[in-house]
Order: sequence, then structure tokens, then C-alpha cells
Amino acid sequence: KRQVFGANHREALTTMSNLAGLYFDQNKTTQAEEMYVECLHTMEEVLGRGDPRTLATLHNLAAMYYGCGKFGEAMAHFQDSHIRLSMVLGEEHEDTKAAHCWLEKARQELFRINQFMDVGSEGSFAGSFQE
Repeated sequence: KRQVFGANHREALTTMSNLAGLYFDQNKTTQAEEMYVECLHTMEEVLGRGDPRTLATLHNLAAMYYGCGKFGEAMAHFQDSHIRLSMVLGEEHEDTKAAHCWLEKARQELFRINQFMDVGSEGSFAGSFQE
């Protein structure tokens, strides 16, 4: 589609975003992340920060980070997605509510990990493995 429409055409960008998702599905996370980031940057410039395709790619990048266990990055992108969707669609739209749910999931995972790390650093948890 890049050759037919040009690299910055919305159809080529959508295909690029879909290809990034395919890379992620194949556990090619480095390629997926690079492609999502490049695609998102181009979509923001060409289509705008509030375009539905841009917002979908932002959400998919956040979901990829979540799936890789990169909850800090996921939370930052889910938060950005939630803010943009709130401005474009309103707080009551189902996509905005879904973005809020994903944001809360990422927050909970970060909280859980931080609790685990705090317990381990206090020695009580880590000490239970000593013989």
C-alpha cells in the first residue's frame, strides 16, 4: 500500500499498525515496538492526535507494553489514550471507558509489583528463601 498510496496515506499507516500487531502476535516485540512507535509518530503528524486510527495505534502500543510486562510504559500510554479519548469522544463513550479500565489494570500491576519489591527489600520475603 505504501507504493500505491504513499508512505503517509491513512491506508498505508493503518496497514503498518496492523503489521506491528502481527509482529507482536509472533513474539517479535522489538520489531512490533519499533513499528508501532514509528507509525504512531507519523499518524500524529499526518492524521492528527485525535484521529481514530491514531488513537487505536496508541492504544495498541500501550497494550503491547502491557503484554510485555512493561507496566510503566503501558500506564503512560494508556493514560495518554484515555485523556485524548475523553477530549475527542467524551468520558461516557465506551472507548473512553475501556481505555480507563486498561489504565487501571496497568496501575494495579505496577502497584502489585511495587508491593512485591517492597516486601523483598525489607528482607522478610527474601529471607524466607534462605536455608
